Amino acid sequence: MDGIENPNTTFSRWLDDMAAAIPSRDGDRTGTLRHIDVEARRRAVQSIIDNETYSLSRPIELGAREGALYGSISIDGSTFSYGSVRPEAPIEVTSVIAGVDTSKIDAHGHQQTHIDALNHLGRHGSWYGGHSVDDEAAPSLIDLAKTPIVTRAVVADVPAARGTDWVDPSEPVTGDDINRALAASKVNFEPGDALLLYMGRDRYEAQGNTVRAGDGSVPGAGWDVSRWIVEHQVSVLCWDLQDAVCATEPFLAVHLLIWAIGQIIVDNCHLADVARSNRASGMLVIALPPLPGATGFLVNPVIVT
Repeated sequence: MDGIENPNTTFSRWLDDMAAAIPSRDGDRTGTLRHIDVEARRRAVQSIIDNETYSLSRPIELGAREGALYGSISIDGSTFSYGSVRPEAPIEVTSVIAGVDTSKIDAHGHQQTHIDALNHLGRHGSWYGGHSVDDEAAPSLIDLAKTPIVTRAVVADVPAARGTDWVDPSEPVTGDDINRALAASKVNFEPGDALLLYMGRDRYEAQGNTVRAGDGSVPGAGWDVSRWIVEHQVSVLCWDLQDAVCATEPFLAVHLLIWAIGQIIVDNCHLADVARSNRASGMLVIALPPLPGATGFLVNPVIVT
């Protein structure tokens, strides 16, 4: 291997160079949502044909899956009677019972459908935009929540383009895979569109396979997809699987775009229904809770086709 540069070194240099070249990086608090303009929203409206709606959220799993690094969710529920807090209340009030709960949510990982804020992944001691990881004023979920995300979403069905049921762990998704999938659907991807990258997770798991942090080999997208995302100015990446984990790919080859260019990513989406519909594009709508400092949160993205 003498004379051959480590691909991780090349990848790291690519990230650093790209981050330095983003003109809007300084002071920017919304990342690649900057690509969503009037034309992107107009395309979203024009893509609605049959008024069908699709939820892109996986069912929320309470508790922590064995072997999972993140994704624990617990709900402590209870009830109270209005009469217990208002003993002087008349009978028709004291008969009313309310249910309340306290939730603890660790949204990240491979289980729950969630959005990553710009303070989720960093490098060199900083988040996107050069904010120190210790800076409490760094961009967070509240900045993404100021304007609901509305843009056109384009579906790339990679297994259909490959003629397989799912993406094999040893063959990470490439930009050419996305190009073939889009060519088959006859939809042109435009800057500011969201990319719905379907990789067949539902079928993969239906066969008894697991997707979790720490597995030695995990199907997903590689560095070449990162290049495609940058070149095509993807506003939001929604995918069912995540970064490929295999010997040929850098660590977090797509997720580290959060640090480099402020890429907005929605992890662990349920894309099977919309991928198998007769529509290759639609309007993506995501509304976020304005939580100061949050690194991400559970979301239920909706597609209208």
